[in-house]
Amino acid sequence: MDKKTNQKVPEENHYEYILIGGGTASIAALRAIRKNDPNGKILIVCAENKAPYERPPLSKELWENEANPTNHTFQNYKGEQTSIYYDDVNQENVTLLTSTTVTNLNINDKSIKLDSGFEIGYNKCLLATGAEPRVLAQAADMEKVTTFRTIADYDKVAQDLEKNKDKNIVVIGGSFLGTEIAYAIGKKLKEMKSKGTVTQVFLEREVLSRILPTYVSELVKQALENVGVKLVPNVTVGNIEYDNNKEKVKLELTRKNWLSADYVINATGVFPNIELAEQAGLEIDTNNFGVSVNSELEARGEVFVAGDVCSYYDSKFGRRRSEHHDNAMATGKTAGYNMSCEVAG
Repeated sequence: MDKKTNQKVPEENHYEYILIGGGTASIAALRAIRKNDPNGKILIVCAENKAPYERPPLSKELWENEANPTNHTFQNYKGEQTSIYYDDVNQENVTLLTSTTVTNLNINDKSIKLDSGFEIGYNKCLLATGAEPRVLAQAADMEKVTTFRTIADYDKVAQDLEKNKDKNIVVIGGSFLGTEIAYAIGKKLKEMKSKGTVTQVFLEREVLSRILPTYVSELVKQALENVGVKLVPNVTVGNIEYDNNKEKVKLELTRKNWLSADYVINATGVFPNIELAEQAGLEIDTNNFGVSVNSELEARGEVFVAGDVCSYYDSKFGRRRSEHHDNAMATGKTAGYNMSCEVAG
């Protein structure tokens, strides 16, 4: 990757566009801006120590046999090897800061302050700070219990299975992410002829029943069971603790039933990162904890919002917020276009 991906010091003290967040929404905004403004200077501020990348392959394609987990490449639908990293950042007049957070957003001065103390001005700003995975308080410091949202999370699980394929894994959560990762690992273990198991535990009556109709949920259930995933519905997880030897994780389920696992993946949801928006005085939708925007995805003068933190008005469903890759692409594209359409004329 380009040297820009390791940059931690901004090249300028003012940019036409500042994109806060290194996820899909910012990349979609970048692409839209470039169509309207081919030469405008863009700064992307990314909290992770990695260049922007796609998250969906972490729970899907990277577990396929054709993938290379070491350099995070996979085979796309055309049969081509492709990287999860977006290469859009490697172009002229785009600066990427990694391992960097914005500590202050000053709407009146149209500036941001970085954790390094640098202050940078902007013409237009995008807030695409994403979300943080929910951490189970009872297992916050347990090495064998992990969330699953970043490359680091993927690497941790994949490398652990590489060392010992015969592990018993419990996935907590019946969402898309929990279901995807349970299926992906179950399929991988089956292909490896592993003695390990995957168990998915969730609160709902059926897998994905909050999202899908019953007949589709049944098809998902069959697919999971076909790769050896054991489904445990209608349960909550109470206490989580190590056994006496600290080799196994014990999970207390509803009705005092216990599960034993070598590894636990927590996929119980996320919290939107709205702290910066609150600090800046932007309006927060208290019903869905997103940043309220108008029809152009603008929160307040020259500050736009996209992705997981965006609370927009839907003419049919009212004000809503969505945590999905497609939503990040759509809102990022729309915000980027609206941020730069004046330049295009």
